[in-house]
Order: sequence, then structure tokens, then C-alpha cells
Amino acid sequence: MNRNNFRSFEKFHTLKLLFWAVAFLVFAVLVFIFRIVYENNLSKQSTQSYLATSTPPATPAINNQVTPPKDATSSPEVKDVAPQNTQVLILDTPTGWLNVRSGPTTTETIVGKVNPGETYDLIQEKDSWYKIHFAGQEGWITSQYAKKQ
Repeated sequence: MNRNNFRSFEKFHTLKLLFWAVAFLVFAVLVFIFRIVYENNLSKQSTQSYLATSTPPATPAINNQVTPPKDATSSPEVKDVAPQNTQVLILDTPTGWLNVRSGPTTTETIVGKVNPGETYDLIQEKDSWYKIHFAGQEGWITSQYAKKQ
């Protein structure tokens, strides 16, 4: 094999290697794009099927009270207990305090905190939440860390 033939042989193998490297990169990019498109389509389908089968979420009204969905079949249990002068004792919590919220869900705004051992007037019950008087205002606490007296 003479020198010119060897150089053209080297050039051929270099070009062949470069071709396969570019082909691999193009393939990897296409697989990456396909995965992104496929996963987005799956999540859209999951979201659409969830939305089609689930009841509409509750929507907050202007006064921070939760309006139930229009097609709700059962209303939450609400009791007005103010005339009974019922007290609520705050129990021990993992954090050392209990958040008081503007409404009876954990997504409502925190308007204050109360401490274990303190008692407050109970105004209303709704599901597993108590509405109490505290610090000159009203707020909701979970009944998980409170006990009626």
C-alpha cells in the first residue's frame, strides 16, 4: 500500500466515523423530542380524563366563603353552636401551635396562631373544622388538634 492510498484510507475511515457520530446525535435528539411530546400528550390526556370525570372544584366567593360546586349532591355538615357557650381546648401539636385560617380548609389564608392549652369560644362547626373567636376576630381551626368542652 503506498502512501497516497493510506491517506485516502484514513480519510475514508475518519469520514465514516464522523457520519456515524452525527447519525447517533440526530437519533438521540429525535428520541428526546419524541419523549417530550409523548409525555406531554399523556399528561394532557390524563388531565382531560380527570377533568371529564371529576366534579368541579369549589370556588371561593368574594367574602372568602367557599361556594360548593353546582352539581354537589350533599352539603357539608354545618352546626351553629354559639348559643351553647361551647369552648374549644387546643391540644398539643407537632409544631407547638395551631394555625387559624380564614376558611375551613388548609388552602385558606392563615390569619393567626393559637397555642396548646388555650381555650376559645366555639362559633360553628363544619366537617372537621371549628370556627372560633380569637384575638378579637374569627377563624377556623382543624378539629384534629382541638377538643370541645
